Amino acid sequence: MNDEVENIYEADKVLESETSNFTNDMGSLKEEKLESFEKRILYILLTLQTTFYTSEAAIEYVARSLVELFRSNPNGLASCIEKLKSKHMRKKKATQYFEYIEPISRVYQTITKNDEIKTVKYSYVPFLSSLKQYLCLPEVQADLHRILPDYDPSRIEDTNDGVFARTHPNFKKSDYLKIEINSDDLTITNPISHRAHSTFFFYWSLLNISKEKRSKQAAKRLIAACPKWARKYNSLCHTVNDFLTGMNTLATTGEVTLN
Repeated sequence: MNDEVENIYEADKVLESETSNFTNDMGSLKEEKLESFEKRILYILLTLQTTFYTSEAAIEYVARSLVELFRSNPNGLASCIEKLKSKHMRKKKATQYFEYIEPISRVYQTITKNDEIKTVKYSYVPFLSSLKQYLCLPEVQADLHRILPDYDPSRIEDTNDGVFARTHPNFKKSDYLKIEINSDDLTITNPISHRAHSTFFFYWSLLNISKEKRSKQAAKRLIAACPKWARKYNSLCHTVNDFLTGMNTLATTGEVTLN
């Protein structure tokens, strides 16, 4: 009789342990699903903002609307979206999930020809961090290791067809990074006062990838942005300083280490 009681007691302990483990596993599974859901919602919001040029007000509207849709859900989905309404939280989660690199804002003062003190505000994206992140993308990795077509002297279609690219001992290597810098400006005019505000952009692109991918906007990587008028007042030494420092590092060490 005592043996039977003891066996029942041991069976109860095993059942209790298994139930506890099952509960923990379910809790872990729930947490993973919520994190996956949060990532998907964040990806939607970031895509709207970066690819479709959606305003901050529109992003907040989308987040609020999603909260209302999922408010009655008992699994806590609404709370995930609620957090993403905040610009600060979206940046934090984007850094956590997608290694988002936030532009850094700086201010400097300069003196005009009329001895007027001007304050210049500009922003830049840390170049080496941006480069490493870009090189980790699967589509970029695929192009870095692609086999280039044979040279046809009757058709020059890309930079790799040029004399320099074909004859330089390093430039012709597929793993030798070829970085191109460009610039452009954007002007927004106030329809009431007709006052124009122009912003000047510096950006880089990687010549290693195919021209089809390189022609797309996603392949243009921002270096810095500043007021267009600031170009007259020694803005280059400030706005592209991080980029030039990074290029000097690459020229000195000769390599980029990816995690």
